[in-house]
Amino acid sequence: MNGYQIVSEAILFSEKDTVYNLDKWKESKSGLLFITGYVGSGNSTLAKQVAKKHKTNYIELDSFVGNVEKTFPEDPKIKNIKYDDMTPEQLDITNKRWLKVADASINMILNKRYNRKTIVEGMHLFLYKYPNKLKKHSVIVLGTPALKSMYRAYKRNIQDKEYVKDYGKINIFNDIRYNLFIKKVESFRKLVKSWK
Repeated sequence: MNGYQIVSEAILFSEKDTVYNLDKWKESKSGLLFITGYVGSGNSTLAKQVAKKHKTNYIELDSFVGNVEKTFPEDPKIKNIKYDDMTPEQLDITNKRWLKVADASINMILNKRYNRKTIVEGMHLFLYKYPNKLKKHSVIVLGTPALKSMYRAYKRNIQDKEYVKDYGKINIFNDIRYNLFIKKVESFRKLVKSWK
C-alpha cells in the first residue's frame, strides 16, 4: 500500500482503535496510559471516561505543553504575528519550536515517578521524536477518521475566542499541519501495531 492510499483511507474511514498493553496498565499501580489520535478524535473524552472509571490521574498534554512552552523563548521573527499571517519561513520556525516544546513535555512526563496510575492524552504523542520510549507503557491510538476529527476540531476552535485571537479563523481543511498530522498519526499507529 503506498502513502497516498494510507492518507486517503485515513481521511474517510474509521479504523479500529489501536490498543497496546492496556491490561498491563489496568493491573499496575503506577503505570502510564497514553491516548492519542487526530485533533478532535475524542482523546480528551476517552481519557476522562477511563480516568473516572479507574479513579486515577489524568494529564491533558495541551495544558502541560502550555506551561512548558513558557520556558522556551519565542523567536523575534514570529513574535506577535498571527498564525494566518505567517510566511512559510515563520511557520517553519513556529513548528520547530512547537515540536521541541512537545518533546520536552513528554520527556518530563516520562521521567517523573507517579504513585498511581496516570493517563496522558494529547495529539503531541504521535509527533514525539522518540516514540519507542512509549513502548514500555500502554498506548491507545484512536481510529476516528481524519475528516470527522477535522470537522469536530474546527467546530470547537472557531467558538474559542482565545484560539481565534491567537490563530485567526483557520480553515482547518487547508491547514498544512493537519495534512501532515494524517501521515504522522498513521505512521505512529503502524509503529504501535508493530510492538504487539
